[in-house]
Amino acid sequence: MSVTPVLLSSQIPSSSPVIDLAVVEVGGVPLVVCAGRDDAVWTWDLQRDLWQKRPLTYAFAEDPLAAGYPDAENELNSLAAAVSGGRVLLAAGGHEQGSALWDLESGELLRGAMYGEPYVGSIATVKGEGPQRFVTGTDAGVEVWGLSAEEPLVELPDSDIHGICTVAAAQINGRSLVVAGGSDVGVWDLARDGQLASFTRMTAASKRLLCPRSPIVRSWWRRRIRDRCMYGGCRRARAMSPSAIRSSVTKAASPPWPPPWSATGPLR
Repeated sequence: MSVTPVLLSSQIPSSSPVIDLAVVEVGGVPLVVCAGRDDAVWTWDLQRDLWQKRPLTYAFAEDPLAAGYPDAENELNSLAAAVSGGRVLLAAGGHEQGSALWDLESGELLRGAMYGEPYVGSIATVKGEGPQRFVTGTDAGVEVWGLSAEEPLVELPDSDIHGICTVAAAQINGRSLVVAGGSDVGVWDLARDGQLASFTRMTAASKRLLCPRSPIVRSWWRRRIRDRCMYGGCRRARAMSPSAIRSSVTKAASPPWPPPWSATGPLR
């Protein structure tokens, strides 16, 4: 069994384990953004091996109801990051909190959450051209949203999947695709604003219907691997080479770990 090479390993300076992470490139250097179980956000600069805690404005600060909860703090379980307009943007939410957007460097709230909004199961950065967007899996469905609070959320059709726990995004052949799953899995083409395929839990006889090495499945498994590694938490972050990551994802998507869903419709 081959060992995946590790380029750099570092321990977060906190007693709380990491439960989610995202990676962006800032000035040609990877920056890892981590969410801790204590709801704190940290960044790890790989070039300097430097950890920084990132205080964030309360996500509900713009909601009038927040005045009744002066000691409330963010409860973040899932996050995504992107670079736009020369700054790092952090989109995050949690099992008890809707999605919000911050300027990571200053902690300024750019798009706040409101009480009563759906809680977040998972969040990802949309891949592709055009204005920066994020996709969120909630208890109400899969939602796509942009940077401005004046821009309404767009709920993807047929996305009322029970118990959404993971979302992933990929650009394949110029198409921005989103996959989200919980009890079932759906795949959407954002340009067409429609569902391409849906998957249900598969039987042994139908495992061959879904190719484990397709790009969208690898993107899905990349998120699943991360969730498996982060479940229960760990305090050490590791940086691997791109080839090692691709190798790990490909192996994970192959037997004896076949994807547990079968296609109920063609991927058009």
